[in-house]
Amino acid sequence: MSDPGDDPVAGPDWEELSHVLVDLVRTAVASAPDALTPVQLRCLEVLAAADGRARVGDLAEALGVVASSASRLVDRLVALGLVSRRQARASRREVDVSLTAAGRRAVQRSTAAVTAALQAATAGMTPGDREALRRGLAALGTAVAAAEAAR
Repeated sequence: MSDPGDDPVAGPDWEELSHVLVDLVRTAVASAPDALTPVQLRCLEVLAAADGRARVGDLAEALGVVASSASRLVDRLVALGLVSRRQARASRREVDVSLTAAGRRAVQRSTAAVTAALQAATAGMTPGDREALRRGLAALGTAVAAAEAAR
């Protein structure tokens, strides 16, 4: 038996669903006290997951952007006081980026804003639908992580 999600006619509108998710995150993050962009938040999250420190090249890879884009992103985060940067000791061509205390607080506040937005958006759903959404998003997260690990 096939999954209705496999049928583009009967299944979910993936483009519409992606817009809903992106809009929810963008609105929540923009309304948080730090008013970050989703990309800025993701960069801070990557740093937080790496014990607060990474090289610009590693950030570029994790974010799926070229090094020059990651470098400009780091410039903006430095200007906001959320990260600091210094030349790597091992190589003059590499730059180390570190999460500041303000950056850690920004990640916490922005993550809380996204969580609150998800809770508000799903408040009118039945408990079964909320649980199905939670399970579906968890499965999506697992699939994305597996795809990234396979690269």
